[in-house]
Amino acid sequence: MGVTQVVTAGIISPRRLFRKALCSLMLALPMGDNMTICLDSDTFSEALDSIMTSKPQVLLIDCENMPVSFSYVRRVREISPSTRCLLFAEKAGDEVEAQAAHNGAWGLITERADQDTLQKAIQAVLKGEMWFSPMTMARTVQSLVQHKLPDASTPDKLTAREAEITALLAKGFQNKEIAQRLLISENTVRRYTETIYRKLRVNSRVEVAVWYYQRSDH
Repeated sequence: MGVTQVVTAGIISPRRLFRKALCSLMLALPMGDNMTICLDSDTFSEALDSIMTSKPQVLLIDCENMPVSFSYVRRVREISPSTRCLLFAEKAGDEVEAQAAHNGAWGLITERADQDTLQKAIQAVLKGEMWFSPMTMARTVQSLVQHKLPDASTPDKLTAREAEITALLAKGFQNKEIAQRLLISENTVRRYTETIYRKLRVNSRVEVAVWYYQRSDH
């Protein structure tokens, strides 16, 4: 039997009661037995050192001020590229989600989200999937295509299988769907995705989609 991987998570929120409640809720999730809260801070400046040293896999950021929160996300990408930011907001919409995705967040959920939604969002970003609406993903890709990405024009050559998975990623298929379609395991899909990211010199599925649609007539 394999060893269960422990998920490391962090929470940043100036609202102490909200932060403590969210921490308790996360640990009470079905996946909570395999989760460690390695960062619990009320300010981003206070959390910086912990982010750099502990490098949580998932970082939940309470968005009281959207522009400021987006700057936090960009900073996290600089100091801990492996950390995936999931934003909490009082309310959300396509425009806010598009801005969050464009700034590098992996997802956005509202404070009204139930326990099941929270777990699904965390599991999605851990698998390398983004937690946004299809409309948001489409708008973000369109915006990035217009501005074009640096360094993506001359990637290392993809194998036939990698090219096949790249197309599916760009079209919005999730890991489970790709695995079922290609008759491979989800772990194999994740390994291929990591290789594709490295070869294309990108960090997210949005950027994979941009690369794909810049170079095809699909």
